[in-house]
Amino acid sequence: MPDCLYSLPVPLLLGGATATGKSDVAVALALAVDGEIVNGDPFQMWAGVPILTAQPAPEQSRRVPHHLYGFARPGEERNAAGFAGIVREKCERIAATGRLPIVVSGSGLYLRAIAGGLDMDIPASDPEVRAGLESRSLADLVDELTRLDPEEAARIDLRNPRRVVRALEICLVSGKRASTLRKRQHDSLKPSPAGVWLDVGRDMLRDRIARRCQWMFEAGVLTEVEQLDCVGAGEAVDRTLGLREVRACLRGEATRAEATAALTSATWRLAKRQRTWFRKANDLIALPYVPDAENAVRQAAEAILRLFRFS
Repeated sequence: MPDCLYSLPVPLLLGGATATGKSDVAVALALAVDGEIVNGDPFQMWAGVPILTAQPAPEQSRRVPHHLYGFARPGEERNAAGFAGIVREKCERIAATGRLPIVVSGSGLYLRAIAGGLDMDIPASDPEVRAGLESRSLADLVDELTRLDPEEAARIDLRNPRRVVRALEICLVSGKRASTLRKRQHDSLKPSPAGVWLDVGRDMLRDRIARRCQWMFEAGVLTEVEQLDCVGAGEAVDRTLGLREVRACLRGEATRAEATAALTSATWRLAKRQRTWFRKANDLIALPYVPDAENAVRQAAEAILRLFRFS
């Protein structure tokens, strides 16, 4: 892990394989920096399956604002691009209040998609300026943006009023081109990474996965899936990790012990793919993490605080 400070990315990304303890670290970090947590995992957006998708526990959500967990109806279809756009918009709204959005996900691809579409080295929203812009026609706004910042006008979707208004707002509030601010590097010794990922050793991660899968059945995942099937799940929800194994148990095709073992194996296969992806990522810092050690969560949060400039 590098021993120098990086400039603070916004949003700050926190990745890692499933069962690494990302939710606990995210809460500790958010409490330390006045942040809010945003879900970047495509499966944790589904309502009705908090156990199956390992959504943050209620006590975690009470300590720090959590967003976009369990917000989508089971039968509601959402593609990757649509979900990433929702996450980016939520992060923009949080950052505009002066708080730090912390995006948490086990999906490196989703984290990259989310970060890649978010331009946050920019001034906060100005209510008066925005109200004035929103009262004008889209054609008028596009004309002004093209005149003030042709590069930004060429980059964004000019059919999207929200994007056009925000780009113009940046120009008018800052007195500079939005495209210039978007590309400007933070003052740091090295280019700033997008965040960190929790690097948990294979043996410990495998043990944590086994314990989590056992807990899921004890916590009532069978009832959860049974109720989900009563209302009808969409095709996207059907791809959720563990759903097939739990349904096999409900149909009597597998005992609870067999279903738990099958779910553990499937989760471990996913975790190995996730670890491989994160190890190859050059925009996330690997943070060695021993989640079961004493004070591990606090120490991980402190390590992140040392890595980035939070002032």
